[in-house]
Amino acid sequence: MTVELPVAEVTTAPRRRWLMLMLPVLAVLVCAVLAWRGWRARGPVLEIRFSEGYGLKAGDTLRYRDLAVGEVVDVRLAESMDSVLALVRLRHDATQMARTGSRFWVVKPEISLAGVRGLDTMIGSRYLAIAPGTGDRQLYFEGLDASPVLAGLEPGGLELVLEATTSGGLRAGAPVSYRQLPVGRVVGVALASDAATVEVRIYIEPTYSSLVRKGTMFWNASGIDLSGGVFSGLTIEVDSLQSILSGGISFATPDDPGPEVATGRRFILHRRVKDDWTEWHPSLMVGDGLMPDGTILPRPLRARLVWTGDRMWSDTDPRAGWLIPVPGGLLAPADLVEPPDSARAGTARLEWDGVSHPLAELRIEPLGPLMLIGARPPGHRLPQVRALRAPEDCVLISQAGIAPHPLAAGKLRSMKEGGWLVAGAGLDGRWHGAAVVARSDGALVGVLLVDAQVRVASVSDAQSTPAGTAQDAKPDEQSADAK
Repeated sequence: MTVELPVAEVTTAPRRRWLMLMLPVLAVLVCAVLAWRGWRARGPVLEIRFSEGYGLKAGDTLRYRDLAVGEVVDVRLAESMDSVLALVRLRHDATQMARTGSRFWVVKPEISLAGVRGLDTMIGSRYLAIAPGTGDRQLYFEGLDASPVLAGLEPGGLELVLEATTSGGLRAGAPVSYRQLPVGRVVGVALASDAATVEVRIYIEPTYSSLVRKGTMFWNASGIDLSGGVFSGLTIEVDSLQSILSGGISFATPDDPGPEVATGRRFILHRRVKDDWTEWHPSLMVGDGLMPDGTILPRPLRARLVWTGDRMWSDTDPRAGWLIPVPGGLLAPADLVEPPDSARAGTARLEWDGVSHPLAELRIEPLGPLMLIGARPPGHRLPQVRALRAPEDCVLISQAGIAPHPLAAGKLRSMKEGGWLVAGAGLDGRWHGAAVVARSDGALVGVLLVDAQVRVASVSDAQSTPAGTAQDAKPDEQSADAK
């Protein structure tokens, strides 16, 4: 008897077959997404014309502030055979750089009177650099044969025109100096439109633009100045080595500087400096910003103490100064609320904000060399207040419309009894009681006192408070932006 064995049937699980069919589809989808993202990230292609190729090739980068913002996709001769065309594709996030006014140049090793640049390309590949413009959209540009004079300088500075009878050996890239420190450069030297004078265009960096005022004097600092005598010997004065090679310009601003100037202002470029110009020592604010963003500046009130003398020959000259609104009242110099012994009793009055207040009716709290008047401050946000620390860079604030006056840390000395002694700042009684504000954090740190000495009295620690806390302050009052 024969027994038939069962035969196994091999079948494929339906789920596994479905997965095998979906894998190619998923791969196609992933490739499509990656391709779409790559296409979307591509920016426009720019055509830049250069007189020479300078070793540029496909694959080299376009950089801005040393970051890659594009790539050279092709370099070829123009049809006219008189120039080289570089095709550059921008990254999608750099599309806004394709604007009228943008400048392009090939970064290569350069040793010039303006400095040494592009040494990294001696061992690496060349690359393109860009200085973005601000005009309308544009895709065709003329490249520069050399890096522009202002490359590497912070934009937003001051552009001036100096008029001279001769070029005086000046060249583009020459330094512009203040107290022998470089603050700008010569941009160009050319004849005026009528050929009667030479026009020297200069650029002052934004950090130092406040140094140039209406009364500023410019002179040619090129070359070497020799002077001497039989008994005094030979004196050689040189502004800098670069000024010998490429020329240079220096300037000075008088102690009464006048207002700041705007771009396009014209000055006379003198052939040499006058002795009295080097004796000027104005206090001028320099820096990227006056105060941190959002700083609430004090708003001092002009005050005057008046009284009637008890004798015909008594001193009745009023005293003047500033009152500073702080949380809790008005901060004042002590002598502004203390009439002299010769004042007739009950006649002293303190005037501020158009109102005369009998001194006997005011609630006054002594705070060392300062006094706190218990009067309600005007209804606006108050500044941050803190005590003095070690000497630091500060500014003096008086009334609106008067420019803040700088107080450099180098002119301040700590006093044993507290506060700072101010030396060589040229301050007079008009600043008595002015607010002293720290540039580091915009806090009110002291009050300027001008008497036998010029000093800064510290604001009491009891006055320390966050900025903007004022009782009954009006919410619609805006903070003073002190940039």
